[in-house]
Amino acid sequence: MILNDLEVEVTTNLEKALRHLRIEDKVRTIWIDALCINQGNISERNSQVKMMGEIYKSAAMVMIWLGEAADDSDFLLQFILHRHLQLDLGTDLGTHDSDPDETARETRRLGIAFENLLRRAWWKRIWIVQELALAKSDPIVVCGTMSIPWSVLSEYGVLQEIFQNADHFLSEPITNIGILQAIRSNVRDKTKSLHQPHSLQKLLRLTRYSLATDPRDKIYGLLGLVQGDDVSIMPDYGKQVSRLYLEIACHIISSERCLDILTWPHSRADLGLPSWAPNFAEQVIDKYHCCPLFLKGSQQADVPFYQAGKKLFKRNGELCYAPKSIVTFSEDLRTMMACGITFDIITDCVGPSQPETLCDFLDQVDRVDLKANASFESETDPKQRLLRKEQLWEVLAAGGGGRSKFNDEQDWKRWRQWLRTASHKRKEDQYISREFEEWGRLENINSACQGRSFFLTASGFFGIGPAETRPLDTIVILLGGPVPFVLRLLGGYHIMIGECYVGDIMQGEVINIAAEDMRREDEFKVFAFNIS
Repeated sequence: MILNDLEVEVTTNLEKALRHLRIEDKVRTIWIDALCINQGNISERNSQVKMMGEIYKSAAMVMIWLGEAADDSDFLLQFILHRHLQLDLGTDLGTHDSDPDETARETRRLGIAFENLLRRAWWKRIWIVQELALAKSDPIVVCGTMSIPWSVLSEYGVLQEIFQNADHFLSEPITNIGILQAIRSNVRDKTKSLHQPHSLQKLLRLTRYSLATDPRDKIYGLLGLVQGDDVSIMPDYGKQVSRLYLEIACHIISSERCLDILTWPHSRADLGLPSWAPNFAEQVIDKYHCCPLFLKGSQQADVPFYQAGKKLFKRNGELCYAPKSIVTFSEDLRTMMACGITFDIITDCVGPSQPETLCDFLDQVDRVDLKANASFESETDPKQRLLRKEQLWEVLAAGGGGRSKFNDEQDWKRWRQWLRTASHKRKEDQYISREFEEWGRLENINSACQGRSFFLTASGFFGIGPAETRPLDTIVILLGGPVPFVLRLLGGYHIMIGECYVGDIMQGEVINIAAEDMRREDEFKVFAFNIS
């Protein structure tokens, strides 16, 4: 295309967007970052990206180009607009006169069309987050010749997601339409008295599936949405990606005084990051398709599900956590000095588990369990044996769905036989009736264990941790951390292997013991760990 009398190469998608959005008989002014910012000039990129938030806020209208009509997109958008009009008018939405088979076919067709719509490239771009969230008027979504207000599309999308299989959404790197709407709502609700703006760490988690051509944009693409201490971060495209990610991690840990960021995927090979530093460019699902523990458990906003390194208390009627993290960094930021408590040493481990090997993995777990039974005198008590079985299966599900209760040894054996049969059928891809009471638990176990190893500690605790976990690794509770961590001593330093779940210590039990009675001979002592 010709821009200021110069030939400029543009992508095929942008060329199609311009042809669809132009008005043939009058001038239309459109701001497009790919054209309005000289991407080859670092100084210009730095200054312009710093202004992006204000540009989006000032736009008279934000238009979202999803691409040309395809994969039943017209059928889907027409249905959504029609259904929205029905809801507005309060007309009968019932389908009692419809052919059930036809209704089922239409529902499936709509579901497939909606999924295909969400797989389009626009949803995966990090820059669309603040573009959408900061728009002062209702953005218009354009797909081919069809257009629909964002508020209408997102309303249907939120409802649709309720009926989608969560694991299916987790398996694909697509930005969730409900999360985009939640970010937009948070920005627009900032005048409310109880409003809490999203921190940079929260935004990074919410946009974990978003992609960026330049990995620095995983950070810079969100700066228009941040407030407080995070505003001090300035775009610098001359900075190395590894240095930027280190600085951001240190900034988040220092300003928020918690270690939640350490649960982020740690893919260090490409960027040369130290073992503890998160790779923000890495999508949440790692090479083992392992879903981080921070995505599991309770969805309550006020009470995080895991608080292994924190003690919960109330101050002036508000929930608070102590202690805060006690962390310092080396001058080059590569070594983190964090205070924590050595909990235990890993003695046995098996895995990692994968969906196709779940039944074999559970057989290995059984062997470790039998070995543990022979090692601990408490297992001679039938009640203690059952409690230990209950703890074992709670650990394998990472606490999801609570703890299985067994009335007696026979009850346990029946349940274990069902699990063995179900996991073998799952391996063979056979249909298993969801009428089984424990089907949900099997799914929790598969989800929690996928990509993780099962381990036993010297004191007899069960746990699941990173695939790379080995015997002699140390389980550590870092002050201010949400979960225990697996560390490995290497020379004079520890390296971070990753987060883990250990039975009966996920809610601050170790911290509580250390805080309540520091004079006991068996007290948990706080040490400083150098992690590189």
